[in-house]
Amino acid sequence: MLKISTIAYSVLIICALLIIGNAFLIYFFNLNNEFEKKTEKIIPYPGIIINYIHFIRLSEINENLQAVKNFYENQDFSKVGFRIDFSTEDGKKRLKIKEKEIINKMLEDRIIVLIADKNNIKISKDDIDQNVQRALDEYGNDEENIKEKLLALYGWTIADFKEKIVKPDLYKRELQKIYKKDAENDIQKIRNVIEKAKVALDGGEDFSGVAVKYSTGMSGQDGGELGWFKKDQIMPELSPAIFSLKKNERTGILESELGFHIVELEDFKNIGNERDMVRIRQIFVAKKSFPEWLGEKIQIIKIFIPLHDYRWNQESGIVEFTDEEMKKFEEKVRNESLGDASVS
Repeated sequence: MLKISTIAYSVLIICALLIIGNAFLIYFFNLNNEFEKKTEKIIPYPGIIINYIHFIRLSEINENLQAVKNFYENQDFSKVGFRIDFSTEDGKKRLKIKEKEIINKMLEDRIIVLIADKNNIKISKDDIDQNVQRALDEYGNDEENIKEKLLALYGWTIADFKEKIVKPDLYKRELQKIYKKDAENDIQKIRNVIEKAKVALDGGEDFSGVAVKYSTGMSGQDGGELGWFKKDQIMPELSPAIFSLKKNERTGILESELGFHIVELEDFKNIGNERDMVRIRQIFVAKKSFPEWLGEKIQIIKIFIPLHDYRWNQESGIVEFTDEEMKKFEEKVRNESLGDASVS
């Protein structure tokens, strides 16, 4: 007779082989049928590995993808002349684009939590509950009504909503406070650059040349030329100073939440006695934005994606398709996405 221990070992070996074999089908052949989805709920196959010890499970990715699929299939896009059908070959590719977006968002959310943990930031269940209740009170929504909508649109419970949406948002808000402290430490370096630009202008140097030399981003191109703007198209902290300029006059150093500006008025148009539009150019030195700050943090984190269809681009800090055809398809869809609900 066989020993019980022998039978137990045999069962364990068979189970291990099944798990390994199933993983091989998932990771190398991208098999994702109903059987695979069910096993993923039982076996925590990793979809993303962060710093070797933190994981985002395949089942989590699939749950979120299903929620997004439910949302699009439960909406009426007939008014914009678009029909969502993820069962066609084209639709399957569009759903794949949504999956990539979900993976990037989940990865960012998880990294935000990890960075927050390092900075001793903790979000409690009470914090989440209070935040949800404040939102319900502010907008006069009934919790039962919200529950019904979440279930109908996404297949979520209120607990899913708190975990997937509210909790990451609260962590992000707290991390933004740390970002602001870090940004304050860099502000003088940035101010020094714009002050050098002002000294150059005061010394008689050409505005276009100074813009090319000192401006960051797009503002350095074309000598800082920006074109025509109405008042409501300019940031509120800048528009009073700009709209009070005389032709060929420039501002001093202006500060906005984006950075530091020196703006020159090239021309203007009036309607009656009111100034309607201005044509301007600027020298702009940007502050580091939260996405840029977060991107720098993400770039030093070790990320591995075992999924066959995706790879981690360390330089850009995003998940990309491995398949060139999918890359081309995504680019084509995004270029033609005006009014296309599946990529909004």
